[in-house]
Amino acid sequence: LLVLFATQLSCELERQPAVEPPTLPDAIQRVCLHLRNSFDEPFELDQIAQVASMSPNHLCTVFKSTTGITLTEFQNRERILQAKKRLSSRYARVSEVALDVGFGSLSQFNRCFLKYAGESPTDFRLRTIPQLQPNRARPVRRESILS
Repeated sequence: LLVLFATQLSCELERQPAVEPPTLPDAIQRVCLHLRNSFDEPFELDQIAQVASMSPNHLCTVFKSTTGITLTEFQNRERILQAKKRLSSRYARVSEVALDVGFGSLSQFNRCFLKYAGESPTDFRLRTIPQLQPNRARPVRRESILS
């Protein structure tokens, strides 16, 4: 029941933008666009601050106050959205997707995916690609064979 709720919540969050671009200041819109276009690159706060023409500390404060989330949360959400698209391919390995979208390790990717998607990457893939679902035949109990 909890997994179902998490899945529904995740789908609802995907439909609603994390931030509404028209109401954001130009500098924050530029930062959002930069993060969307470079989601797979290492997070460099000084470089992102230059995009906004702000100091790193001021950028973090303004971004959080205008969007309601931190820069890191924004980037992680973007990475998970990209990962979901790539996991929809039955040929992409979870570990490859994790590295392709910018996560440094598989464990970091799994934690972040669970946090934002409400399920593991493998469970997401099994749910979205029905052909991958394992055969759920009931196991035969050994005692019943011997009886």
